[in-house]
Amino acid sequence: MMMTTFLTLSGVSILTKKMGGVDNTMAHGYLMFAASGTASFGAYAIWSQKEMYGKPHLTTPHGQFGALTLALFIFYPIAAYIAYNPINGLFKQNQFARKLHKLSGKIIVAFGLITSCFGITSMENDPLKAAALIGSLIFCSPFFLL
Repeated sequence: MMMTTFLTLSGVSILTKKMGGVDNTMAHGYLMFAASGTASFGAYAIWSQKEMYGKPHLTTPHGQFGALTLALFIFYPIAAYIAYNPINGLFKQNQFARKLHKLSGKIIVAFGLITSCFGITSMENDPLKAAALIGSLIFCSPFFLL
C-alpha cells in the first residue's frame, strides 16, 4: 500500500503536472490527495497490526523515517491546495513559491522512496531480492524526480 503511494500515485501525479495546463494541475492535486489517503490507510493498517500483536511502534529507521514522510504526505497536499490551486490559490502566480513547491514536493517523494528502501531491507531476508526491488525503485525514480 505504501509503495503504491510513493511510487505509483506520486509518480503519476508529478508526470501529470509536467504536461501543463489547468486540468493537469487539478489532476495532479487530486492524485496527491489520493496518495495522502492511501498512505494514511497503509499507516493505519500497520499501526493496528502492531497493536494487535503487542509490538512497539517506530523502533526501526523504516518506521521513524516513515512517520516523518507520512506526516509530510498528509499535510503537504492540504497546504499546497490552499497555496497553489490554479483557480483561487494564494500563491498561484508567485514563481518563486511554485519552484519551492516543486523542489520540496520532489524531496518528499524521495523521502517516500527512501522509506520504501528501508522497508525492503528490513522485511526481505534474501539480499538478492532486496537488491532487485531497490534497484527497480532507483530505476523508476528519475522519471519523476528529475
